[in-house]
Amino acid sequence: MRKVDEELPFEMIRAFFPASEASEDALREEYFRITAEFKNPSIAVLFAALNEKKEMLEKFFFYPASIGVHHIYIGGLLEHSLSMARIARQAAQVVGGKP
Repeated sequence: MRKVDEELPFEMIRAFFPASEASEDALREEYFRITAEFKNPSIAVLFAALNEKKEMLEKFFFYPASIGVHHIYIGGLLEHSLSMARIARQAAQVVGGKP
């Protein structure tokens, strides 16, 4: 056994992790819908820059959120991030803030 210094191809990662039960297309649509709604200019610019970096964005959509705690599956990082965005939206409504 040895540490791998290069990135593993998506196909190899798929051999070790299950996939999200959620629809990949639905998660991506929700991501783009939420990021398009940002009102804060700094946050909007940050996500616009991320959205232009197609290779990085594909990794964000693909990778698990962790390797042993939660969302341990392909697409888990995106699913976890969307869950946090939904929670933030609800919290903002409770305290009277803007999403």
